[in-house]
Formats: sequence, C-alpha cells, structure tokens
Amino acid sequence: MNFTKNFLLIFLMGITNIVYSLTLKEAINLGKEKSLFLEEPKLEIEKMNGKVKEAWSNALPQLEGIVAYQRAWKKNVMFFPNPITGQTEKIELTKNNSALSEATLTQPIYTFGRIGAGLKGAYSAKKANEHFLISKVNQLELEIMKRFWAVLLTKQIVEVQKQALDIADSAYQNIQRLYNAGMMSEYDVLRAEVQKDLQIPKVKEAQNQYNLSLLALKEIVGIPMDSIITIEGNLFDYQIEIDTTNKKDKLSFRDDLQALEHLVETNKNIWTIYKNAIYPTIGSQVKYTWQWSEEKWQLKPVNNASAVTGSISISIPFFTSGKISGAAQQYYVDYKKSLVQYQQALRGAQLQFESAFGNYQSALLNEQAARKTVNQAETARKISQTKLNQGQATPLELESARLDETVAKVNLAQFTYQRLVAAAETKMALGQKPFSE
Repeated sequence: MNFTKNFLLIFLMGITNIVYSLTLKEAINLGKEKSLFLEEPKLEIEKMNGKVKEAWSNALPQLEGIVAYQRAWKKNVMFFPNPITGQTEKIELTKNNSALSEATLTQPIYTFGRIGAGLKGAYSAKKANEHFLISKVNQLELEIMKRFWAVLLTKQIVEVQKQALDIADSAYQNIQRLYNAGMMSEYDVLRAEVQKDLQIPKVKEAQNQYNLSLLALKEIVGIPMDSIITIEGNLFDYQIEIDTTNKKDKLSFRDDLQALEHLVETNKNIWTIYKNAIYPTIGSQVKYTWQWSEEKWQLKPVNNASAVTGSISISIPFFTSGKISGAAQQYYVDYKKSLVQYQQALRGAQLQFESAFGNYQSALLNEQAARKTVNQAETARKISQTKLNQGQATPLELESARLDETVAKVNLAQFTYQRLVAAAETKMALGQKPFSE
C-alpha cells in the first residue's frame, strides 16, 4: 500500500513539475533564453533603435496632409451699398458644401550641425547599448557558473557530511559493543556519542545550503522555482585557462568600457544639438492645395481649383529667456560626467583585474595545499586502520582520522570552487567570455 502511494506521489510530481537535467553549458544557454537578467538591456536596445529612426527622420523629408469638409447650415454674408439702386445688399460668401485638401512636403536644408549630431548621437547610443548587452550576457554567464558550481560544491559537502555522520555512528556502535564487552570505558562511549550528535546539525546545514543553491540557480536561469532540477558534472572536472598576454589591449577592449566610451560620444552629440540651437535654421516647403465649393453635390470645372506653392524659410531664435543656454548647460554637465565615469572605469578595470588575478593565484595555492592535505589525511587514516588491526590504536583514534579526512575533502572542494570563480572573474576582467568549452 505504501509503495503504491509513493509511486503515485512521484508520478504526480513528474506531471505537475517540470524536470530539468542540466550541464553547465545547458544552464548557460537556458539562462540566455529565459533569464530576466537580460530583459532590461534588450528593451534598451529596442528603445534606442526607435531613437535612431527618430534621429534619421529629422534629416529626411516630411509629408503631411489634411482633408476637411464643411457644411453651411447658415451662410456667412457681407453687406455693401449698391451704387445703382442706393440700397444695401448682402452677398453670400460661402456655399452649402465646401471641401479643402492639402499636402505639404518639408525638408530641412541647414541646421548648423544639429541633424548630423543627432544621427551620430543615436548611432553611438545604439553601439553603447550593444556593448552593454554583451557585457550583461558575460555577467549572466559568470553568475550562472558561480551558482552552478555552488550547487556542485554544496552537493559534495552534503555527501561528505553524510559520510562523516556514518563514520561517527559506526564508531559509536562499535565502541558501544566494546563497552558492553568491558573493553572500553563509559567515557569513551560518551565521547563517541557526542561526536556522532555533532555531525547531525552539520548534515542538516549542508542540506539546507544545497537546497538554497538550487533555488539560486533556478532564479538566475529563469526556470520555475518549483521545478525539479538535477545537475550533471563534478566540481573537479572543470579547468579554466587564463591568458594574460597583451593585458593592456584586452583591458581597453572590454565591452563595458566600450559601452561607456560610446556613451560619452552620445552625450557629446546631445550637447552639440542644444549648444547649436542658438543659430538659425533654414528649411524649404512645397504645398499642394485643392478646394471645392458648391450648393449641391456637383463637381464642375468652375467650382474647384488647385494650387502649388513653394517657400524657403529661416528661423532665428532672437531671445529665449535662457531656455537654450540652460538646456545646453545641463547636457554639457551630462557629457562631462560620462567622461569622468569612463576615465574612472578605465582605472578601475586595472584594479579589478589585479584583484581577480590575485584571488586566482591565492586560490590555486590553497587548492594545491588542500589536495596535499587530503592525501596526508588519507595516509593517516590508513595508518590508523593498520594500528587498530595490530592493537596499537583505539577505535576513537581511527574515527578521528576518518573525520579529519572528510574535513580535508570539504576544504579541497571549497578551495576548488574559489579557484574556479576567481579564474572566471579574471577572464571577465580581461574582457573575455567567462565560459569556454
């Protein structure tokens, strides 16, 4: 009966929850497709594409049209004296029906560089957002890698802590039997029991950290939080190569820095637009007009007419009460601020690389030392086992050696995780994609 219930429960979970089995590459690809992390920069690029179209429209001809119809229920009239009769007469000025249609074509001729600055600014903004999106994609890759490795790390810690609990429980049971046989003291039994009980919260804490790391991975990848996920791979399977040659060139071509560089150019062109607004603009216009007026619904050669006119105009801003200069001042400050941010980012990139690379070198040394410690702990455990078999060591000594080995394995996994994260961050600092197959 219980087996049937468990089977039905597992079956229903499989129906209601989506099951994901992911490698690191699959997790990254899924994140690029589903993660909300990239939605904002994607929307910004879409917005900027619209601004590029708007900027181009200022340089291209504009065609506007109007169609109007008027019905006169009571007509307008004008009174004037008749010189022949001497009486005042009235003349109707409108017909019962009248219509008007116009088509106007306008073309800016010269704007003192404002149209060109608008086009350059829109193009620079578009390039800035493209580099910003690439930078965000790299950040997403790095974050998925860190969370994916965190799942592998916590999963391994859970396994090691469970092994430690099994070791402590086995030692306790063995010492309890020896105590019953009169070969161990009650103090030894209490020590073994305490050691076993100490492992239980460690297992629960490790399991909790594993569950949290799974939730964090689901969140960044963009899959449902209640889905079932299994991770493929082992933490020790991953190797990341770092190439620091031509470091200076690589730092200058980082996508985040190029985005800031294009942003500086964008703000400079926006400032140019408002700065040059104090100068006159020259424009041209061609207009076609058609009119019709009649008492009845009839179209005759004598009741409709059309006209075509052309003009060139100069618009001169004589006095704007500080509107133009105030706007130009604001955008000049924006331009200078973005320039300072770019200069700070250039300096910060060098610091970021040195920090990440230093962390990588430290983590690499710690990992090597931890691996050596694991080998030593394994040797010590084997020696303790041999001494116990020869009657030269107690079960407590063997238990201690076995627990030391589990602690060494946990430390090795943690330092391996730190080395992988530091290596990926170093590649990011060099402007490279953190993930490579």
